[in-house]
Amino acid sequence: MKSKNLRKIKKNRGFVILFAVTISAILLAVALGVGNIAIRELKFSTSAKDTNDAFFAADTGIECALANDKSSGSSFVSSGGQNNVQCLGESITPSESGSVWSFVLSGLGGSEQGCAKVEVNKTDSTTTIVTSKGYNIGADDPTCASSNPNRVERELRTIYGGIPNSYRYIKFTVSTTKTEPTAGCTQISEFTLLLDGSELEWNPSADATVPDWSGNPAQGPNQAIDGDLGSVGDDSKLCDQHATGATVMTLIIDTKNSPVTFNGYKYGTANDEPGRDPIKWTVEGRINDDSDWVLLDEKDDETLNIPSARNNYTNEYNFSN
Repeated sequence: MKSKNLRKIKKNRGFVILFAVTISAILLAVALGVGNIAIRELKFSTSAKDTNDAFFAADTGIECALANDKSSGSSFVSSGGQNNVQCLGESITPSESGSVWSFVLSGLGGSEQGCAKVEVNKTDSTTTIVTSKGYNIGADDPTCASSNPNRVERELRTIYGGIPNSYRYIKFTVSTTKTEPTAGCTQISEFTLLLDGSELEWNPSADATVPDWSGNPAQGPNQAIDGDLGSVGDDSKLCDQHATGATVMTLIIDTKNSPVTFNGYKYGTANDEPGRDPIKWTVEGRINDDSDWVLLDEKDDETLNIPSARNNYTNEYNFSN
């Protein structure tokens, strides 16, 4: 009897050990699973923080470039600019290579270990591209470099400009008049800029020129921007008598240091000879001496739209900026 009971106890002990091992394995698996989740959450939290630091570093770089580009003395011009970037209380001199400026911001983020590499690209005179690469680590290196495996990069880019609407120089190039080439003169009484349909007055210091101009000194280029439309029998007009050719007259207006914002224009017919009225032309703008001419509008044949009446304005010609 005692031998049977002893065998039962030994059997129960074996079951208890197996049960205990099983429960321990389950608890260990649960603990390992919870631990793994906790580690992942910690890594995710750290990654999110690093990502935020990198993103805000890139954003700081973009804002810094925009603030300096839009200031009255832009840092990103080949000549005449202030030649440095003011950001976060520091003065930084950007490097320039072919109308592309680069600079580095350091000490960014909550731990001040972040940095940003910023590039301002103005190779297209009508468009500015600002690219900022932000990093959570790299402030200790003047070039924002780091081999740290936990380094995170985020990039932001902004593009603005397109066809700008403020120009220092305006060019009105006439290639055909109503009776070219027998007109003997290309003439207008006034060239007027418009902003949303409203006439703009020329800066008093503005100056007009016509390359190779020839004619009556009283009918020179500045007559086109004197604000006087004139009247029949009045010589208040620009009349260019130079030899005819592919381009019969090019009027270039320099607003000096007062760039003009406009999105339309018109010209006034002169006091006589409708055959001298321009019917084919282009209008271009130029931001400064370092930029290229930008085509704003082009007319191929406006014969039917030019008034026969003398000393009258043409239709308003508008374009999109």
